[in-house]
Amino acid sequence: MLILMKIKSNLFLLVILQLSLNLNAQVDSIPAERYFTVGFNFGYYGYSPEKIDQVSGEDRMTLPSQTFSKPQLTEVYDNYYNPIIFITGDKSFGVNAGYMFRKKNSKSYTQLHFEFQFNSVYTYLSAPWHWLYDGNYWGAFLYNLKYMKYGFAFEKCGYLGQGKHFGNDVYAFYRVGLGQSFHYRHLKMKNEVGYSEYGVEDGTGVILTRIQASSWSILGSAEIGLRYMTTNKLHGVDVGIVAYHPFTKMYTDQYEYFQNYESTGVNHVNIQGTTFIGNVRYAYNIKLPPKQEKKEIDLEEPELIAEHNVLGRKMEVQKTLSSSRKKLKIKVWDAGDTDGDIISFLINGEIVETNIPLIRKKKTFKVPLNVGTNYLVMHAENLGSIPPNTCSMLVKDGRQKITVKLESGMDYSGAVKIVRKK
Repeated sequence: MLILMKIKSNLFLLVILQLSLNLNAQVDSIPAERYFTVGFNFGYYGYSPEKIDQVSGEDRMTLPSQTFSKPQLTEVYDNYYNPIIFITGDKSFGVNAGYMFRKKNSKSYTQLHFEFQFNSVYTYLSAPWHWLYDGNYWGAFLYNLKYMKYGFAFEKCGYLGQGKHFGNDVYAFYRVGLGQSFHYRHLKMKNEVGYSEYGVEDGTGVILTRIQASSWSILGSAEIGLRYMTTNKLHGVDVGIVAYHPFTKMYTDQYEYFQNYESTGVNHVNIQGTTFIGNVRYAYNIKLPPKQEKKEIDLEEPELIAEHNVLGRKMEVQKTLSSSRKKLKIKVWDAGDTDGDIISFLINGEIVETNIPLIRKKKTFKVPLNVGTNYLVMHAENLGSIPPNTCSMLVKDGRQKITVKLESGMDYSGAVKIVRKK
């Protein structure tokens, strides 16, 4: 057991180290990509550590010596002592859907998923001795707690290289999830306090009583492994080891042992529901169109254009920007002391707004742009009580915003030069 835990620990550290070297690897000329992804997973051959507390006496249940549950067909008796054929082992099956993307010039992928899961926790307990009850020899108890789970998962994949055999790209990944488990069932029975099994005959046997039971729990999960994706990224397969851990104990059963009508021991079997299990996940990825790059507003140094005159005044270009839009949304206001400034605006010599009193409240208007160079000019109608006229302006170009400050006097007009790209 100690050796196994060391192997798991070393494997985990190896994967984390590999991811730290590869997750942020930057490569030139790789476009950003995003996908809608759907898939399913199947897990089997796991290990469920449980705890047994001795309350009194010496007789007690014991856990099997093997670390992982061996998958095999076996005959067991259900809660009503009816024989059934059962496949042993921890099991898991689920479906998921979500979003996968990678940033520009990066080979690493990030995924966000919603997932729905069916899990089965298997535990085998051996009794301290065998006894005859109802014509059959008894000596072991099998736990098979089934539950459903829904939640969200985050996955990060770091590029390792190209596969040797199938031409696929290989990634190391880690995946963490958080959700809620519910609909607990033990074989066919609900998980309820008070459930009991009586197996005493001629004063010898065992009485089982459920003394604690949960109907749901917050559940966390963590997984590490390798991902194989086709070169076009439309198909992916994850192979890893996943751990499911309910934050609340699922149930506690009390076993009391009798020999010759005397109690020889009482112990509590605590079923937390934690499971380590091998897992395979398939994903089908649907490529989404690339996001449009944000249109940037390019600022340049101010320039003075003395030879341009607007309404008999020199035009002073105080800011320069570029855009690819046909219209821009403009907001103007007085961000300083309100002193009675009144202004007008012209675009390429055409008046668009006249006699705007500059106050704290923003005035909104739109200006059309021609292909090429445009001039948005602020014309002072007066100087107010504190010359020159000053105006705060917000230029909105799609999602991009920039604030500009303009000044105008009675012999010059502040302007914004706007270059519209084709």
